[in-house]
Amino acid sequence: MELPVARNSAKVIELYEQTSTQLVRVLQRKLGNRSEAEEVAHDAFEKLLELADRDDIVDLRRYFFVMANRMALKVIRRRVIANRYLLEQEPIALNAVEVENSPESISSQMEKLERVSEALLKLPEQTRHVFILHRFEGFSHAEIAEQLGLSKKSIEYHMHRGLSMLLDASEGV
Repeated sequence: MELPVARNSAKVIELYEQTSTQLVRVLQRKLGNRSEAEEVAHDAFEKLLELADRDDIVDLRRYFFVMANRMALKVIRRRVIANRYLLEQEPIALNAVEVENSPESISSQMEKLERVSEALLKLPEQTRHVFILHRFEGFSHAEIAEQLGLSKKSIEYHMHRGLSMLLDASEGV
C-alpha cells in the first residue's frame, strides 16, 4: 500500500516536470532574469514538496503558481528596498566626491553622468516616461497610474526596472 505522502510527492514532482518551463517563463517576465526565475520556481517546488501531505490543496497547479508568484514578489520587494538604500547612499557618495575637485574625479563623474544619460534614453519608452514623471516631475505612483491608465503595481515595476538599469549604467555594468 502506497503512503499518502509518497503519492502526493509524486504528484508534485509530476506537476513540476509538466509546468516548470511555463512557470519559469512567467517568472522571468516578472523578474527580468532567467536564473532568478529558475531559482524561485525551484524554491516553490521544494516548498510545495514539504506541503505535499496536505489534503486541503484542491488545485495543486494553481497553488504552485500562486506560491511561486508570491515568492517572486518578495524578491522584487527586496530589490526595491536595496535600490532605495543605494539611492539614499548615492548623495552621500557624490557629496564626498565633490570635496575632491581633481581632474580625474571630475572626469569620472562626467563619464558616469553620460552613461546614466545614455541609459535613460535607452530605457523602454513606457519605463522612461514613468521614470521621468516620478523622478523629474514629482508625480506620485498613484498620479502616474491614473494619468497613464496603469495599475500602481505596473508603475512600481517600471520604476524598479528604470532604477535597476540606471544603477547598472552608473556602475558601468
